[in-house]
Amino acid sequence: MQRFYPEREKEEDIQWAPSKAQTIEIVSPVSSYFQGINRKQLLDMAREMDWQIQFYPYRCTYVIRGEPLLKLHYTTKPDDQIVKQLFECIDFYTGQEIDKNPF
Repeated sequence: MQRFYPEREKEEDIQWAPSKAQTIEIVSPVSSYFQGINRKQLLDMAREMDWQIQFYPYRCTYVIRGEPLLKLHYTTKPDDQIVKQLFECIDFYTGQEIDKNPF
């Protein structure tokens, strides 16, 4: 499982899943190859929403629609619109080879 959270000054400054945080699993909206993420956009979103995100698949892994894609630690539960924005940060195979993708 890959962890994604804003960088801290020191490794010991990282507090994974603060005690006030709740956790939900977000499932894949499609069956496709997980090519990666838009790191800047996702990091900005995580900072703004005070999230910590754990991705289950590694890059180039085939994911199946409806299976867990990531674990989201939050203090305010995201609504459907926010989850849609989250998916816009995730790159799935769309007929473009991985080595030609800008992400």
